[in-house]
Amino acid sequence: MKIGFRSFITKRDMEIAMRLGIEVIEVNWEIVTKSRADEVKGLLREYGLKPSAMTVSSTSTPTDLEGFRKDFEFAESIGCAVYVAHLGPLTYKDRDAIAAFKTFWTPICKVAKDKGVKIAVQSCGLDPESWDVMLEAVPEFGLKYDPSFSAQAGRNYRMEVIKYGSFITHIHSKDEIALNRTSNYESGITHFRYVPSGMGDIHWASIIALLYEAGYKGDIAIEPHSGYWMENLEQCLSLSKRHLEQFIV
Repeated sequence: MKIGFRSFITKRDMEIAMRLGIEVIEVNWEIVTKSRADEVKGLLREYGLKPSAMTVSSTSTPTDLEGFRKDFEFAESIGCAVYVAHLGPLTYKDRDAIAAFKTFWTPICKVAKDKGVKIAVQSCGLDPESWDVMLEAVPEFGLKYDPSFSAQAGRNYRMEVIKYGSFITHIHSKDEIALNRTSNYESGITHFRYVPSGMGDIHWASIIALLYEAGYKGDIAIEPHSGYWMENLEQCLSLSKRHLEQFIV
């Protein structure tokens, strides 16, 4: 288990990684990054950073098998074994949608496997029912887990790590300070502030302990998520890494 961070793979980020002794990095595989594929590959090689995952958003997720095949071929070329897809919610009531979901994703997972890539669905923006539906419909899927979104929704992230630990293939790390807010996810989430890992209310020691118990073999990607800490990236990464690495052996 190593600590890295999410990045568009720029020279600035590579230099920060070197200064902080970071060895792995998550490739933020957006349209702007895809247009720089050769540069991205060159920077990773130049700085000797290993990709912990490639992550796409709802706007950069391919729409057909060939689009995914190209992404997986790039992942294979840079030695990346985890591909995080950004998917919409599903419920058990959506029988037709579940059938269509399975039909669409099953051959994509086969292509990914042939390239040595594991697809993980994101936890953020989805609830455990969606995770259950997707993991049951497509057993080849893994789960990218971010406890901050579960904390925002008023759920027990420790119990989620215990329940879904065997599916977790990638972790996002950030923290948040709970202010005056609702714990009802459906009515909206207000009044909290993102901060570096270890400086808020999320107990990262217990999360990592439970990941060890689950046999987690992946890495942790720090994900700055607010204006101040994104602008002061190196400070955020340094503070987060210092906190998290005390639990890594």
